Amino acid sequence: CTASNGVRYRLRNDFVHHTTMDVCESEVAALVSHDQLLVVQAELVQHRLISAVEFRPENRDVIEYMALTCDTTGKARELDAADPTPGYQRAGGPGFQPASLLGRWIPGARPHRYPKTIGRRIPAGADLVLGIHYRPSGKTVQDRSKVGVHFAPRDAHSSSIEILVANRNLAIP
Repeated sequence: CTASNGVRYRLRNDFVHHTTMDVCESEVAALVSHDQLLVVQAELVQHRLISAVEFRPENRDVIEYMALTCDTTGKARELDAADPTPGYQRAGGPGFQPASLLGRWIPGARPHRYPKTIGRRIPAGADLVLGIHYRPSGKTVQDRSKVGVHFAPRDAHSSSIEILVANRNLAIP
């Protein structure tokens, strides 16, 4: 797959059960805390359900968390094309309202697998957006993280959604 800014990402796919997205080998200037977002065109002609997302962060010294979302607006491609680096950098979110959160990783987390008939929906034509939050290390580091997307069986029929609830006014004395 080629991202909108010409950077190539490798997608290995048996077209039935599992896709692995190898984040291109890149140097990350982890001098300050930042989010690096990588956009990949999923090229699905019909929606698919996924049963699990497996994150494999390579450099855990600088990766604080990872998230995989869907963009159906094309906004992530625009942001990617405007940034000369692989993907694009942004603070405070991806810069668009994701169609869905497919999965996330924090240190110690294990992949969650849905039952056979349930999955998270990737709409046809959607882009996958991998967000990696880097914490500062004071130096430039290498990162070759991977994300595995496990497709649900074709007869899976129920979509799972996640509702995030937050209280931004919470004050802990």
